[in-house]
Amino acid sequence: DLGNWGELSKYISNNQNKNNKNFLLDSKNTFIYSNDRVVAGIGLEDLIIINDDDATLVIKKGYEEKVKDVLEEVRKIGHSSASEHTFENRPWGKFENILDSKICKVKKLTVNPGQCLSLQYHKKRSEHWVVIEGEASVNLNNKNIILQKGESIDIPLGAHHSLGNDTKKTLIVIEVQLGTYFGEDDIIRLSDPYNR
Repeated sequence: DLGNWGELSKYISNNQNKNNKNFLLDSKNTFIYSNDRVVAGIGLEDLIIINDDDATLVIKKGYEEKVKDVLEEVRKIGHSSASEHTFENRPWGKFENILDSKICKVKKLTVNPGQCLSLQYHKKRSEHWVVIEGEASVNLNNKNIILQKGESIDIPLGAHHSLGNDTKKTLIVIEVQLGTYFGEDDIIRLSDPYNR
């Protein structure tokens, strides 16, 4: 059972000879996990350090069960990292939140070959899509449009729209959202191939 970071750190330490992107100097009984960045520690003892895209957590070993309490405190102050994540997998691919501000939200959408997002609309935001890689099949108010790399399209507030990838190559789109609210609960689905 790998039910907490303490158990996971023991498992990885016992089953991995060297984690070559993280470094510890003059440290004992310390575990570092990092998705992307290099993490270095000096003179550390009995710590678990988790560096993710959304946040960094440092725990003294023996206090792993308190992680739930910290997460609850983060929720109470309303920080977005408690409910939204930098990367999220979806049935159609994944998205990465690049920028999340009061005036706009920017996402990188990666749509797998042969997949599509639901036909949907939004009450509180418009969107602008730019194709970075691949070929996009766009349905905008029942009009089918093909976009190539470098081409873009505006999705007005309230417009019925979907994004698809009818090719055998990955589709990457930058989505810029403008409006008064950018939460995932402002997605009104009209039809969804994944029955969400």
